[in-house]
Amino acid sequence: MANSQIAVFAFNTHSRYQIGWKPVAYAIGEEIRQTLEQGYGWLEVTSIRQVEERELMSNNFRVELTSSSGRLEILVRRHISIDVEEMSKLDMVNQLILHLLGQGVPTPRIIPALDNQLYFKNGNSLWQVFEFMPGDHFQGKVE
Repeated sequence: MANSQIAVFAFNTHSRYQIGWKPVAYAIGEEIRQTLEQGYGWLEVTSIRQVEERELMSNNFRVELTSSSGRLEILVRRHISIDVEEMSKLDMVNQLILHLLGQGVPTPRIIPALDNQLYFKNGNSLWQVFEFMPGDHFQGKVE
């Protein structure tokens, strides 16, 4: 074979390039606050916005907190396609993220929960917290 390259990332046809953020309903905000308090020990949530996209695999929230060390911006993800019985999928994604970080690839760091797990179970949902990295969707082309 003359060209044996594999296209890992195809053109993004399901998302707008620029990521937008919208306000969340009160009940969703309270669920996020409860998750952050119980799972991560964070009490001072100052802002919650949800990604302005059709979300197929997860709900993603941009959250601002204040703590003793100052202002913190995080991404909170509620997995909607992975239930408690499908933990192997989540573990595989976590291992990929850790591998990319180990290789020096700019990747949001997973922030462990209080029990040192890379996720937190709240009700029937699995939640993860990441350091927030601003940016937009990958378009699948070089500009």
